[in-house]
Amino acid sequence: MKAWTLWGVPRRVRALVLIVDLLALVVVAASIAGLVLTPATGGELIVAAALTVSFIVHVELSLHAERVRRTVAETRYCDLSSVWTFAAALALPLPLAIGLLIISYSHLYWRVCRPSGVPSYREGYSGATVVLAMGAVSAVRWATGLDGNYASTFGAAVIVACVVVYAATNTILVVLAIRLSQPGSRFMAILRGGDLELELATLSLGAIVAAAILPSAGFVIPLVFVVLLVLERTTLVRELKERVQTDTKTGLLN
Repeated sequence: MKAWTLWGVPRRVRALVLIVDLLALVVVAASIAGLVLTPATGGELIVAAALTVSFIVHVELSLHAERVRRTVAETRYCDLSSVWTFAAALALPLPLAIGLLIISYSHLYWRVCRPSGVPSYREGYSGATVVLAMGAVSAVRWATGLDGNYASTFGAAVIVACVVVYAATNTILVVLAIRLSQPGSRFMAILRGGDLELELATLSLGAIVAAAILPSAGFVIPLVFVVLLVLERTTLVRELKERVQTDTKTGLLN
């Protein structure tokens, strides 16, 4: 029960977490209802399974780096698994994308977050923000009338719009939680060290994965692992460097 420290955080943070979690549950319930009305095709199930396995393989390949990064991160943590969740949001119906998220984040929690001492409510909140980001992408797809067919100039513009709404939804909710828990903190100070750029790069990789899957060119997916592992090591070095150079309490140079 020690991990369930939600009731020990400030009331304003607790209210935000509960509201976002509730909204995510509404989106999940609506997606389940949609799946009942419009069952998934065999091809969609195969893509969902392939992305889920890719997510899990990515976690296992970068297990040590992920645990260290979540342990030393003081403020915002940029989750590189957005590659797979964003690709799912682009390539799959929302119910299957959320199913991938639930399975993958459960694995992520037991393999990375729990051993690293990350509170359960924080990982749950992170998952809820991704659900809402997926819902935002689904809304863009519905509004534009595109159903996985991005092979046009307009389709490329829709992908850019999806990157923006996904990043904005996820980033704003995460930064808002940090600001409420750390009164006096500044928005741009939280997005330090290129976190936003890393998020956009990760989502761009997700778009590449989706583009590879939709025309049945999934053989390029393994190449993404190389880029991910490089990003993992790069961001790990930055976190450790900041930890050594600055005092965690005052923010001043050691």
